[in-house]
Amino acid sequence: MLTRASFSFPFEDALMGMKDLFLNHPEELKLHRYAVIEKLRERISDDGKTVRENLYQLLKSVILPGCKEVIYHFFLACLCRAVAWTLLNL
Repeated sequence: MLTRASFSFPFEDALMGMKDLFLNHPEELKLHRYAVIEKLRERISDDGKTVRENLYQLLKSVILPGCKEVIYHFFLACLCRAVAWTLLNL
């Protein structure tokens, strides 16, 4: 039987897991920064308000400060693509 946490809130759990991982092992974030941003981009337009809020907090507190030297241009491109996709699918 599926538990509530693993079925109803998989993205929230994943975001919190990523936060814990990257806070405890910042070198992993630097090694995989492009793949991380690419996958997080998909959650920008998530239907769940809590998921979007957790994503914002993860980006603000962990991802962007940990990758600020090269990631901003890549993140901006991903963000623009996600916003455009959301607007086209309204």
